[in-house]
Amino acid sequence: MPLSKHPLLKIAAPLLGGATFLCLLAAVGQQHLSANLLDFGRSLNPPTPGFGRYLAYASLFASLATVCFVVAAMRFLAWRRPTVPWGHIWDQSAEGKWLLYGSLLAFVIPAALRTWLLHGLPITDDEAAYRFMAQLLAQGQVVADSQPLKLFFDNRFLINDGKVYAHYFLGWPALMVPGIWLGIGGWMNTFYSALTVPALYRIVRRLAGQRWAKASLLLFLSSPMLMLAAATELSHTSCIAALAWFTWFCLRSRDDDAGLGVHAATAAAFSVAFFIRPSSALGIGLPLLLWWLVGVLRQRRGKLAPMLAFAAPAVLLAVLFLYVNWLQNGSPLETSYQRAYAYAQENDFRFSLWAGQDDHFKEMQWISWPFLLAVAGSAILRLNVALFGWPCSLFFAFFAGRGTLRTTLRLSVLSYFVLHALTSNVGIDSFAPMHYFEVAWPLLLLSACGLATSEIHAKRLDVALGQATGWRWQALPASLLAALVLVAMVSYLPLRFGAVSRIVEDIGKPFDALEEAEIHHAVIFAADPFVNYCSHPPTRGWVFVRPNNGPRMDDDILWVNHLSLEKNRLLMQHFPDRAGFVMGWDRGCNVRYIPLEQLPPGSVPDARVSGIDEVGR
Repeated sequence: MPLSKHPLLKIAAPLLGGATFLCLLAAVGQQHLSANLLDFGRSLNPPTPGFGRYLAYASLFASLATVCFVVAAMRFLAWRRPTVPWGHIWDQSAEGKWLLYGSLLAFVIPAALRTWLLHGLPITDDEAAYRFMAQLLAQGQVVADSQPLKLFFDNRFLINDGKVYAHYFLGWPALMVPGIWLGIGGWMNTFYSALTVPALYRIVRRLAGQRWAKASLLLFLSSPMLMLAAATELSHTSCIAALAWFTWFCLRSRDDDAGLGVHAATAAAFSVAFFIRPSSALGIGLPLLLWWLVGVLRQRRGKLAPMLAFAAPAVLLAVLFLYVNWLQNGSPLETSYQRAYAYAQENDFRFSLWAGQDDHFKEMQWISWPFLLAVAGSAILRLNVALFGWPCSLFFAFFAGRGTLRTTLRLSVLSYFVLHALTSNVGIDSFAPMHYFEVAWPLLLLSACGLATSEIHAKRLDVALGQATGWRWQALPASLLAALVLVAMVSYLPLRFGAVSRIVEDIGKPFDALEEAEIHHAVIFAADPFVNYCSHPPTRGWVFVRPNNGPRMDDDILWVNHLSLEKNRLLMQHFPDRAGFVMGWDRGCNVRYIPLEQLPPGSVPDARVSGIDEVGR
């Protein structure tokens, strides 16, 4: 038999080709892209130049590797045609086990990433603000009192105008509270990740059938963007969990046997998502709310009761939302985001997100249509790689097929992008386009539907070409999915997780040095920046400022801003039972903690803060 006709060689050849393309991609990264030390952490909109070059290579070599592995899989299935179709075996596996194991993995994967990749550390400054508010809520408060000499305690994302509170909405901190009580606040996202699985499975089963409902769990669990977010203390995972159940209850509300509790649950789930991230909830939810309303209005009788059931939790949470605004900001119609910028102005922009008045107005560039479209384009490009790590993560979403809910989900994607035209950037680039994160939810559902629709078309190819080619074309969508996940795990995940690991190494240096110095019950006057990303340039993270202290100021270590040695000593009079240390970075990229009492005047430069002489303001 000629070698070209031998079935094993026909399978091995594309496998070898796929491995070769992946090796080419790895070699390019090693030799021409600074050993894949890419410049993450330096852009809020388009990919950085280094990552952009990687994407150019990956779009070619990862795509070719995927094609090769698909060809190998199809040739193998043609050679070893199973007596029982794979789809039958897949379909007959117990749903209960899929839900159990899927939920367990949705918990375990983020937990493992938090333990061994993040080491329990934040990767953005936002996380400290969420934790502070969760601690505050755990005490039954929505604001704390400002400390004397409050400039030492000013920090990004905090309003400190006599009352101290974060400028974020309280939905996610409220969901963290059980974890704060139990001492596992940093792990709460892993629970909400697991809670998303049952809703995801039920929705896709209704839309695309049991087979692709199971495949949707693979999409969810293999998404580096979704799993990494669930390992952090950011709000995106809990928002997606709320949106998932909101979508399910919308779908369930159209059933003839849907009771009033379903309509109430629809409103409650949407309201929770709104309390977590209002713009994301509105962007995804408005088309779905309209779809729910149309379903209610089409009922032959009893239209009023479902609307009243919906209104009860919606009104309750709306009143609570306005009440929190009033407690924090003095007006039910003023959000903490608005108050944060007003406070920054009052505080001369010291220790704030903004450098000054002009910096704030730069955020209004969305008014320019070219800028608006450029931000949207950057979001699409970054989502395309971040969502699943594939050369084209949005591929299957384009083939989602027809149906009212599928159309509504497409409108949710469009609505999200239109509403987020109000933002001036896509968001940090450590692992995801953060300001466009929640649009992953409808894209995930549309991708699962696209797989199901692709299988329908593939079955037609079986009829037209199966006998001539010998290939089982029905298996093409599943083979493509498996190949894409495999290529992402080999090429993209090591790159992205490696970058996060290097970022975390730098973020952990102040804490590692503190542990080595065996410092306890102390006040640390933190350097600016708190983290110096000097170990693995040009990779950089998005933690720049010191941690927040707990609302009761009873932590073992109190972190405060360094102002000047003279003023630092003034603050220590308020903490006579604690030792004071000044933190700094040396030229070797190491953190040093020097006792305040050992530092002579002028040995440490004063902080560069406008209005520094007005410490008590």
